[in-house]
Amino acid sequence: MTSSKDSTKNPTFKALFEDENEKFAEEFRDRVRAIHEHFDKDEDGYLKFEELAALQRVTSGTTLEGDQYVMACRALECHPNKGISIEALRLTYASEGTNVGKKTTG
Repeated sequence: MTSSKDSTKNPTFKALFEDENEKFAEEFRDRVRAIHEHFDKDEDGYLKFEELAALQRVTSGTTLEGDQYVMACRALECHPNKGISIEALRLTYASEGTNVGKKTTG
């Protein structure tokens, strides 16, 4: 797990919470919003299991298991019955090793 001290070194994570680099932060938020809206098929503002599974299939080519979904929801402080909020998805994409710049299709 990344410590809060290490998180400040990640430019994406830092841009989410600071006003410097506002253009970068705005573009990042817009990309995450577009991804969220594309996969939020029921338009309720949350990615439930099937919707998040579709996102994972497109972006990584892997299958999301139910227990992985529950674990991700808990880690992001989201309720599995409600789904992943756009704010939680932003935090996920701000994590090291993720790339919000990849195009999604589906």
